[in-house]
Amino acid sequence: MKKLAAFFTMLVMLLAVPPAFALVDIEGRYWFSDIDGNIRFADGGTGTEIDLVNDLGVGDEDFFDARITLELGSHRLRYGFMPLKWEGRNTITRNITFGDQTYSASTDVESELRIDYHRLGYQYNIIDTLDNHLGVIFELKYFDTEAQLKALCPA
Repeated sequence: MKKLAAFFTMLVMLLAVPPAFALVDIEGRYWFSDIDGNIRFADGGTGTEIDLVNDLGVGDEDFFDARITLELGSHRLRYGFMPLKWEGRNTITRNITFGDQTYSASTDVESELRIDYHRLGYQYNIIDTLDNHLGVIFELKYFDTEAQLKALCPA
């Protein structure tokens, strides 16, 4: 909370003395991703290492990344956001402990992994000539994550 208050204080100070011009730059990017990895959700020190693709059936997803920059002379305020989400459905072939829940082999499960990635930054260019920059960048990065695994009821 203190970091957020410091950022807004800096923003107010920059905007209090506006430069002769301000530019807004908006970017969008599309990401093609391949997921391959293991996770472990351990509650109290226990938990199974789970292969996202082979155990849970999680597939590849594509993502959109949005960024906005407010340029105030040599100062730039930047914000970026990328929501990431993977889902899977599979019949597990071994016992899996996820948190405080154990799922036995041959259980149909549904899974979701969600990550919201936020970037808030300040850039000061000491040298800014012909699109060549020399300066400093300070950024706060925040990841909001959630992972779920649930057994599906037999039909």
